[in-house]
Amino acid sequence: MKLNKPYDCVTFNLQRAARNLSRGLDEVFRSLDMTAQQFSTLAQLKNRGDLSMTDLSEHLGTERTTLTRNIDVLLAKDLIIRVMTDDQRLRVYTLSEAGRDIYKAALPGWKAWQKAIVNRIGKSEAAALVKLARKL
Repeated sequence: MKLNKPYDCVTFNLQRAARNLSRGLDEVFRSLDMTAQQFSTLAQLKNRGDLSMTDLSEHLGTERTTLTRNIDVLLAKDLIIRVMTDDQRLRVYTLSEAGRDIYKAALPGWKAWQKAIVNRIGKSEAAALVKLARKL
């Protein structure tokens, strides 16, 4: 592959793949009234603990404005809570009890989806893709 045609664009093809994967994972979480992005946010908080908006944005690779909208939805659903700090300008979030429960309920669907993708492309290819994505 020469990668000199617009349809061979690395960015385009990665974005297209990401959209397709996200749509599939959104479908997995539909019965929980949750999206893939919301699950990713809950997963970061579950596995990293309390996070500021800046740290959460960095870990998710999401623009702060997009993250603010997602945080508002999670707050409205009572899946996360804001942690009060000495600096009122700092916004720090943690999982609520309901957030822990829905995260736990979502894990089997996520695991099945992950397994399906790994089976589709192969374990070594999946590992290489994750490694490559982390470089980018």
